[in-house]
Amino acid sequence: MDKTQLSATRSLTTPAIDFLLLGGASLLVWAIMISFRLFSSENTNNQFFYLAVLFSWLSIICNYPHFLISYRFGYGRGKGFVYKNWPALIAMPLFLIFIYIIAYYFFTEQIKSYAFVLWLNNVFRSVGMEFQLGALPNLGIEILNFSVRIMFITTGWHYAKQAFGCIMVFSHYHQYPLTKFQRNLWKLSLYSIAIYNFFYISNLTTMQSGTFSYFFDVPILNSIYPDYMTTICLAFVAILGFAVIYFILVKNYLMFKMLPNSSILIPWIALHFWWIPFLGHNDFYLLAVPFFHSLQYLLFAYQLEAPERTTSRSKKVVQLVLKTIVLITVGYLSFIFIPRFLDSTFSTQMRIHVVFFIVAISVFINVHHFFIDSVVWRFSDEHVRLKLLD
Repeated sequence: MDKTQLSATRSLTTPAIDFLLLGGASLLVWAIMISFRLFSSENTNNQFFYLAVLFSWLSIICNYPHFLISYRFGYGRGKGFVYKNWPALIAMPLFLIFIYIIAYYFFTEQIKSYAFVLWLNNVFRSVGMEFQLGALPNLGIEILNFSVRIMFITTGWHYAKQAFGCIMVFSHYHQYPLTKFQRNLWKLSLYSIAIYNFFYISNLTTMQSGTFSYFFDVPILNSIYPDYMTTICLAFVAILGFAVIYFILVKNYLMFKMLPNSSILIPWIALHFWWIPFLGHNDFYLLAVPFFHSLQYLLFAYQLEAPERTTSRSKKVVQLVLKTIVLITVGYLSFIFIPRFLDSTFSTQMRIHVVFFIVAISVFINVHHFFIDSVVWRFSDEHVRLKLLD
């Protein structure tokens, strides 16, 4: 590859736009909000009301395409790809559909006296967890609760993997050397942030909301984990963070006289600022984080779906606009219209007192999307290498 070809691969859009989409824009918003908190005496809810409304709309525009395009990547590459990755593309959706069928048809079943449930609850107590099966009103609520928990747990795994993928792609673009040990170290650092966030937020939610919190109108049984688990996880975040600085950044500078480009570092830095709670959770954290995550995702998704280089600029714009409209429309149908129609048709709020299909479908798409992405974005995949790396 000559120098002209190499320079052309150094960004997906422009260096500045790449930096902003990879996490720079999120840090700018984070800094502005923290500044308002520190230097303004006004109520923060009033300060950020219009910003929250703006991000709720932006999240729809970005999040719907972000979720739906992963299905295009997962199932649009032929039967061979689907069969090869059957655990994520066949087994996982069938498992989720199965448990939701059980939940719907056996919604009012009581399980707290089952021998298996009693045994599991003893195991939870023995490790210091207050979480107990059967504490919720019935089997349907337990299953919905279980699926929401899967979503919460896999969210951190998914966000960390995406940030790691961003780092690897831009390390390749800028020829920043990484050994297998260094790659694994960077991945562990990102995972440690997600794990710490999960334990911290679980305990914080329990302290603030008590025994139950709610996902739509489904009661979610909160768990409080031993304090030592949170402390150990935070220690790992700090240790692995310093390890990344020393064993990657410092070592590579001493050995190769190379510093990483800002586009390599920004996904790692942004995850720290948004996911470590004591750095300051913002008032619309649950809107801002998914939006910036989706923005980061779409930077790479467009590269896989980009029109051929020979296509005219006007035609490229038309194709992009049409695809975006289709994805937003299908997203609206999937997340809002169809679930509401089903809940209305089957009178779920009247019969079982929850918006069953709104919860089930939104959680299904979220969790399945995480697993689709885990097989779609592998660097060993020839299609990904051709479109994204080569």
